[in-house]
Amino acid sequence: MNNVKLKIANTPYYNNDNLILEETETEINISLKSGANTVTLTPVEAGRITGMPTPMMASLTFWYSFDPSTNTITLCGSDYTSTDSTYITLSPKDTQQYLNVYAYGDHKSEKHTSFANDSLLKELLKQTAVKANELIINTAKKQYNVIVRSPQPGLPNIIMEDLRAVYRNGVFLELHDPENEYETDDKIFSASAVFGGLITLRPDANFANITNAATDPKISGYPWMQLWNHYYGEANVCASKHYNYGEGTFNCSSTIIGGHVILGKQPGVVPQGSNTVFIIPICQRHNKNNDVYMSPVMYNEGIVLHSHYN
Repeated sequence: MNNVKLKIANTPYYNNDNLILEETETEINISLKSGANTVTLTPVEAGRITGMPTPMMASLTFWYSFDPSTNTITLCGSDYTSTDSTYITLSPKDTQQYLNVYAYGDHKSEKHTSFANDSLLKELLKQTAVKANELIINTAKKQYNVIVRSPQPGLPNIIMEDLRAVYRNGVFLELHDPENEYETDDKIFSASAVFGGLITLRPDANFANITNAATDPKISGYPWMQLWNHYYGEANVCASKHYNYGEGTFNCSSTIIGGHVILGKQPGVVPQGSNTVFIIPICQRHNKNNDVYMSPVMYNEGIVLHSHYN
């Protein structure tokens, strides 16, 4: 059964002349649903505002997307700026007043909410939201392949503009190769436009080459290693070093490139609806062989690219 279960902190301790909050926690116990979902946990009593008869309620909201076919859950990183990002809500019970504080630091409130102007309170709630979000991510990584939606890479624009990806009919085709000729309607985007976040693979995960590339052998993966190295350090071996399904060893070559791959054991085109195209260091021999699949023996992290772009 696909589920996520853990306890998280809901509010920090806080005490000033107008508001008292107690440290509270709540339990997440959800059965994962396919597709994109937003979860708001049941509000808990966390304190009260001086002079108000009703308690202050607190709840946590987070977003996820789940693909049961690849056992992959996508979550928002704590520094990812989006309305989907994790946030904590404070609201006096049975009122329209509220304060939402996001893990990435922004906040929203009903304009007459007096406690929304307290900068220390907002900072404490932000820290609590970050801790809760990181715990959700780390718990998910124990069971699933996890994609974390992340801010744009902090690489110089000149590098990012040189990293390009080609899409045909809205579907990822290949990493751009300036020596290839593409169809008139093919679209070419920079890495900034197609960057989808970071993926962490389960130890027993498998991945395989994308075979709908314009030409073989694929040489366009070399510059993309700059992006992988930016996040994870320099790769010097194949992620799937010598992996051969438990039968002998695969003879990896020494040249390492950023292979563009999909989850699963079957090399092929990008599946419709998939969001698991990613870059991971593999040897050139693996990159040229579409008769094998791979496993994260040495590295289990990669750079996610949008699989569809319309």
